[in-house]
Amino acid sequence: MMGKVVRSREGKTLKVEIESTENKISKIVISGDFMAFPPKVIEELESSLQGRMMEEVEDTVMKVLRGAQLLGITPEEIVGTIKEILSSHRHAHQRTSR
Repeated sequence: MMGKVVRSREGKTLKVEIESTENKISKIVISGDFMAFPPKVIEELESSLQGRMMEEVEDTVMKVLRGAQLLGITPEEIVGTIKEILSSHRHAHQRTSR
C-alpha cells in the first residue's frame, strides 16, 4: 500500500493510503485529524474511488463531497494527495518494468 501524509493549509493532517492495480484504485483509506459532515462522507468517498483511474479522481471527489462540510482540509487537498500518490506509483512502475 502506498501512502502519503500531508499537512493542510489549516494545519490539519491528511493521510491517504492507496492500493492500485493497472492504474486503478483497488483500495483507498483517507484519514487524519480533520472533520467531515456528514460523518460517513469519507467512507462514501473511499467506496466511490475504488475502481477509478487517476483521470476520474477529481470529478469523483467533487461529486461525492458536494454538499458535505470539511473542517481542516479541502477537497482540492484530497485530490492533490491522491494524484501525487498515483503519479509517483505510475512513475515507479514504469522504471521497474523497463
